Amino acid sequence: MENNTSGHGKFAEVPANVNKWNWGAFWLTWIWGIFNKSYIALLSLLPILNFIMPFYLGFKGNELAWRNNEWYDVEELHKTQKKWSIAGWIFALIVIACIAGNEIIKYNELKESERIKNEILYILNNNKKVEEFIGKDYDIITQGYTMEIKNQYKASGFVLKSSKGIFFLRCELNRNNKIESIRISMPNDNKNKKSKSMDIYP
Repeated sequence: MENNTSGHGKFAEVPANVNKWNWGAFWLTWIWGIFNKSYIALLSLLPILNFIMPFYLGFKGNELAWRNNEWYDVEELHKTQKKWSIAGWIFALIVIACIAGNEIIKYNELKESERIKNEILYILNNNKKVEEFIGKDYDIITQGYTMEIKNQYKASGFVLKSSKGIFFLRCELNRNNKIESIRISMPNDNKNKKSKSMDIYP
């Protein structure tokens, strides 16, 4: 190719057909920058700039690659950058899939926690001894968590507030996530510094 000035940095003449959007530079930013000797891409590691640089690199990526590397011709540049674009999209899809999967897990956990909360309130509302222990006008103010213990059951912890104060609820579940028992406990008694608890078996 005549007048090929690729690899001459800022002195390189950039052919008009070089400038195309570069998805590889957009998605892979600093990784793409290192392999393409375009170290300005490392700015994407800095706060604030990490939101700006992907768009800059996507717009200027081909030009930067042309200036900072030697190419036989423009076609070779485009073939190489196309491979980077494919790699960039694969990376992006993996990240999107991971984020989506994580959000689905969080949603299912929240949904399950809400179900357990409503079931607990139903059990408490139908137990006369509960009102004597925790008082009236109670509600669960903090959602619980679930965890598997010795592969036999799960425990779900909630924080309950009533007219008598704050209580902790430990809910033991079977493998089908059905409530087997509920322990209501008050952290401590200001008078005798002893904790109080009550067990309920639905």
